[in-house]
Amino acid sequence: MVGHQLWYHPAVTKIHEMVAGGELGLLIFLSSNRRNCGFPQGAKK
Repeated sequence: MVGHQLWYHPAVTKIHEMVAGGELGLLIFLSSNRRNCGFPQGAKK
């Protein structure tokens, strides 16, 4: 299952609630991309 690692992430949970509650209207298509905005490995912090 794609995205299973983040299923209980607060942002994913919120989006799920919004879709299930109809806050976004009728969805035809939904896509998302995970972004890691942390430091690259080996970078000085």
